Amino acid sequence: HRVVVHTLEGLVKRGVLTDADLASPVLGLAPSPSAEPEVLGADRVKAIFFMLAPGEAPPAAEGKRVRVTFKDGRQVAGFSPDYQEGGIGFFMVPADNRTNTGRIWIYRAAVKQVAVG
Repeated sequence: HRVVVHTLEGLVKRGVLTDADLASPVLGLAPSPSAEPEVLGADRVKAIFFMLAPGEAPPAAEGKRVRVTFKDGRQVAGFSPDYQEGGIGFFMVPADNRTNTGRIWIYRAAVKQVAVG
């Protein structure tokens, strides 16, 4: 999965997510599919933006409309098919379909507020 990872420290890291177990305490982010992955602590990650492949259509906007406010004040809006209170995180499809982002994994620990509806 080609991804862009946003950390709590404000860093933006691009690469390929290896062994994408989002419930794991660590993530392996490699600069390319054949490179050695950098190990990132999931507790330091705010969100993972999964990028669309060239020519791939964005997924349908399904589920609850959500607006996420992170602890740093940044916001992202979209639709979440699996949003629930609690849990490690949830997926959302961004409302702005002009980007190359197919979906976003949001870590609950980095969230200040989620407005649903």
